[in-house]
Amino acid sequence: MNKTNTRDWVGRTVEFVAVWSLAAALVLCPWVSAAALSDNGEFAQRTAGWLWRACLGALFVGTVAFAAFLERKIGKGKSVRQVIGAFAIDLAVTLTLLIVSFIAADAALARVKPLPVAAHLDVPNAQLYGWAFAPFQTILFGNPDTGEIIRERANSAGWRDVEHALWKSRPRLLLLGDSQVFGSGVPFDQTIGRHLQRLLGDRCEVIAIGIGGWGTDQELLFLENEGWTYHPDIVVLMFTMGNDVLNNMYDHALFGTGRKPTFRLEGENLELESLPESRPSALRRLFGHSMICRYFRFRQQVRRFNLEAPLPSQVQTPIAGSPFISYDPSLEDMAHDYSHHSIFGETWSARLAQAWRLTLRLIQEMDRRCRSHNAALILYPYGQPWTPSPVLAWFNRGKTYRLDFEKPFRLLREFCEREGIAYLEEPPEFRLANVQGLLRFRSEGHLNAEGSRRAAENIARWVEENDPFGRAASLAGKQTQKD
Repeated sequence: MNKTNTRDWVGRTVEFVAVWSLAAALVLCPWVSAAALSDNGEFAQRTAGWLWRACLGALFVGTVAFAAFLERKIGKGKSVRQVIGAFAIDLAVTLTLLIVSFIAADAALARVKPLPVAAHLDVPNAQLYGWAFAPFQTILFGNPDTGEIIRERANSAGWRDVEHALWKSRPRLLLLGDSQVFGSGVPFDQTIGRHLQRLLGDRCEVIAIGIGGWGTDQELLFLENEGWTYHPDIVVLMFTMGNDVLNNMYDHALFGTGRKPTFRLEGENLELESLPESRPSALRRLFGHSMICRYFRFRQQVRRFNLEAPLPSQVQTPIAGSPFISYDPSLEDMAHDYSHHSIFGETWSARLAQAWRLTLRLIQEMDRRCRSHNAALILYPYGQPWTPSPVLAWFNRGKTYRLDFEKPFRLLREFCEREGIAYLEEPPEFRLANVQGLLRFRSEGHLNAEGSRRAAENIARWVEENDPFGRAASLAGKQTQKD
């Protein structure tokens, strides 16, 4: 290697060090890395201190290398302006390549191994409901049985539904619920809402609003914040007995870490405990949609709870970008009222009984507000047992519990009869097929495409037989007389 080539090699090396050191300083800056990787938007003080040292160290190395590069180029007759211009181009190209590579890797990860479907914690509606989707946000999840990746986009309001005008040209049916209404694991065209729209045709317009993990409290909040802007004539509340009462009990996502607003009973009054105001930075919102960044945050929180301690005190930090951790059946704990079977226990703890009273009060309030808006409420408790359903023994964490699957449905039906709330009974053939597992995914309990279709048929059949549009008008008249 001759002397000229050696000088050129040294110059290129110095420039390379300067460019990549400055790029590293940017990546290591806690303002950037915390927004991208930390699970709550900031690092612990010690971690931030080490990052600042690394960032300033990289900035120092980059500055020294740039000074050496500048001196070498000027020694060759280049002007300062020419050297800085060339260096800026090289730095811009490097950063562009890094960004493009990151986006490509992010997209590949999203397609190859997406996280379980979950709404986000950093979008505007999350301040109201705990977690939600942003307008036009990409919704990505998989079929739990086949592994097929489903990629869709939220509508302009942030819901997994078609667009709806604020004015209406025909009666409207608002379907409210959790992951069953959302349609976890099934394409949008196979969700309950879309099946129901096809079944009812031009008779009414179906609006389907559902988010995984929502409780009756979040559904009531949606109704008050946005639901009435659609002027529904019928509100169908799809109630999932296996987790909705617990969703109303806790101030975080069941088997998750995302915080949520809650209601508390003060006598017979519902007192709302809203979420503390949160304003994530622009960088936080940007990185919040990155699959790579979400994986880093997700893995920080995937750990088993110590169920011997009170659960709410352990769940202090949400996963940024997702309200849930990976569900593990071993987390089910009847002794601490933290199981999908809790509500089916033959006996209830005082805390669970209070959660049941709160749930009934939420439904009662939803019915009252429906009446005041000239709408009829229809309660659809999903998963009604095949009758007669015997009391079963279930072994959990070293203890045996007796389960009565009819009990909560019987109590809910009696409550609706007293309050004059329409209660949708699932037909026997649907119950039997559901118990046999024909309507649910093999690997988990959500309705599959066939189950979604038949659940929609249950609602459509009830609408055809009971004329709830006329019922809504009748209830509105009674409410006016009462007022």
